[in-house]
Amino acid sequence: MLEPQNSRILSLVRERQLVSDKSKLDEARHVIEERHADFDLGAWLVEKGWITSEQRRHLIELLRGGAEVRPHADTPRRETTMESTIAQGSTGASEAFLHSRPTEQLSTDTHAYDAETKYALTRVHAETRLSRVWFASATGLRRDVALKELHADRVDDPDSRIQFVKEAEITAQLEHPNIVPVYQFGNTGEEQYPFYTMRFLRGRTMADAIKKYHRREGSDHDQRMELHRLLLAFISVCRAASYAHARGVVHCDMKPLNIMLGSFGEVMLLDWGLSRVVTRIDPAASAISLSPEVLQQEESVDRGISGTLPYMAPEQAAGIRHEIDHRTDIYGLGAVLFDVLTGAPPHRGESKDSLLESIRQAPTPHCRERMSGVPRVLDAICAKAMAKEQQDRYQDAAELADEIERWLADEPVTAMRDPLPTRVRRWCQRHRAATATVVTALLVTTALLALWRNHQQNVDRRTYEQAQTEMRAAERSMATLDLDAALARLTKAHSLAVSTSSGQAVAQEAESKAQQVQAAMDAQEQLDELRNRAAATLETERIETVFDRLP
Repeated sequence: MLEPQNSRILSLVRERQLVSDKSKLDEARHVIEERHADFDLGAWLVEKGWITSEQRRHLIELLRGGAEVRPHADTPRRETTMESTIAQGSTGASEAFLHSRPTEQLSTDTHAYDAETKYALTRVHAETRLSRVWFASATGLRRDVALKELHADRVDDPDSRIQFVKEAEITAQLEHPNIVPVYQFGNTGEEQYPFYTMRFLRGRTMADAIKKYHRREGSDHDQRMELHRLLLAFISVCRAASYAHARGVVHCDMKPLNIMLGSFGEVMLLDWGLSRVVTRIDPAASAISLSPEVLQQEESVDRGISGTLPYMAPEQAAGIRHEIDHRTDIYGLGAVLFDVLTGAPPHRGESKDSLLESIRQAPTPHCRERMSGVPRVLDAICAKAMAKEQQDRYQDAAELADEIERWLADEPVTAMRDPLPTRVRRWCQRHRAATATVVTALLVTTALLALWRNHQQNVDRRTYEQAQTEMRAAERSMATLDLDAALARLTKAHSLAVSTSSGQAVAQEAESKAQQVQAAMDAQEQLDELRNRAAATLETERIETVFDRLP
């Protein structure tokens, strides 16, 4: 009986046609039967030069990892490797699933090559109604990839196959740092399931990042930094969308779940399955090239209302195909920004019909209506991106990205006019030298004014004290009936008190007493005059009496 491991190695060698010569395979079988149990058939095959060391290592990995998986629950078992035949220089990727030919049948005249790439499927990463995404390993290059394949129950549906091919063709031609790259398109072995592989990005979706941000964990500084990172990722998505629009592709399903954030700052816009090919907004950009089958479906099939309802633009919700263009994606980007700022999508409804009606008829929602702490400028940017009428939105996704960059850089935006205090603050930040000169002059002037005021207060206090001293001296003069001296001191006290800020009461008192003294002096003068007249009268009468007595 053959030793189990060597028997499995021999079976894999035969199945993968690593050794096609029947005589060599028979010799290997005889060697296994004749050798002892610890005989290494793989090493023997390498020594004979029939396989390479890399092929031996791969065979051992297959034995350790298990030889079979079931990618489709409703299909027969198939091996962990997927063999894809890709004809380079063919008319389109759709030919890849129409036929698969051995290497010997390829025509060297057309420079077509047969490439066999093996993928070890590990687990299902995501799944939709149309397709399934596997986490897989490309054993030849020893790297992990995401392998997307059509569902088994959709393989025989021509529309589903063509839609799958369209997604692969569009994604593969959108070569941008923020759009997931496609590595290979082909069909699986005998089953002929169409599939394509792309970069597998480890990280989280923007939806998960938004949820974490709105849990409000960490300090205020951490929250500001997290918002800053989310807005930078959003800018990258806008740039990717702008590139796709320049090539004439509209995504039609913008939402946080379709945006991946890598562990090292990568940002990827995923899932172009609902995308549409429209007129390019940049005539200089190269157009997307689609295979004839895909072009025919794109022109003839109307998918009606397609997209994710809470993030859908009004023209999508109305199902008006000819109105869907790049500005539809701009509305979707505004909806993603709305989710970033508020933690929830912009549109809500109790049912699908009510939600569609709200999207079509209700006014554009504002972030600050949901969350008052959203900055006014970001609220205005979001509202402009989500304007009801297409002509009122940003006309390029790059413009939306520029607006967010301006806000991050504390620059004015086009969505709203900043209030005067903000403009003054921004002017001061831009003209730091002039601002510093003005501030220095103001500080010096303020200091001089403070010194002058302090000096004036000291002078004022001393003058007030002198006025009070004169008042007291005037009171002593009045007590001794030295009215002239009293009046002079009261007049001086009044003059001093008037010149001070706090001497009004003293001035009034001095003026009142001066009037009293003046009245007393006037009365004294009148009294003296009466007395003098009386004395003169008495003197006259005395003289007359003397004259009367003379003989």
